[in-house]
Parts: sequence; structure tokens; C-alpha cells
Amino acid sequence: MANGLTYARKTASTEATKQLAETLAPYLHPGDVVVLSGDLGAGKTQFVQGVAAGLGISAQVTSPTFNILLEYHQGRIPLYHFDLYRLDEQDELEDTGYYDTVDADGVSFIEWGE
Repeated sequence: MANGLTYARKTASTEATKQLAETLAPYLHPGDVVVLSGDLGAGKTQFVQGVAAGLGISAQVTSPTFNILLEYHQGRIPLYHFDLYRLDEQDELEDTGYYDTVDADGVSFIEWGE
């Protein structure tokens, strides 16, 4: 991590996860990258849904598991949502447009970034 910030939070419900994430939205700037870690079903996509709402994105945010990347451009800043679960090697990131996207004009959320 470039700035060394790590946060771990537990929530008790889907709505609490989304609400917590929505409070992050005002602090996000183009070029920010957030890596989300957790088991399957931990709420990573729900977190991104909350951020999207906080950014003013009205589109339905879904898991990009089979797409690798989903983009949402209708909010305050673009949101790029990656799911790297299906990638086996770091070299595969080049094929997804990962490096161009994280340096783009929006904020990137990466599931399974480790």
C-alpha cells in the first residue's frame, strides 16, 4: 500500500455494510484504489454497492466475477469494480486493462486483490 492505510470493520447486516461504505464515498478521489479482502460471501460487492450509492451512481452494481471489470460512469467520479478471483497469474492483469484503469479518472475497487 502506498500510504499504509488498512482498515478492518465488521458489520452485522447487508444494510450496515452498505451504509458504512457510503460514508467513504465523499473521501474518494480519482486514482484511489481500494482492495477488498474477505471470504466468498463476506460482503465485498455489497460494500461497493454502498460506495456507488454515495457517489451518486444509480445503476445496479453487481459482482464482476465473470467480467473481471465493471465500470460505472454516472456518479461524481467513475467507479471501476474489479474481481480478480478467476485470475491465476499476475501477468493476466495486462489482458484486463487493469493498469490503465487504476491510473484513470476514477476510483478502483478490487475484490480478491491479494
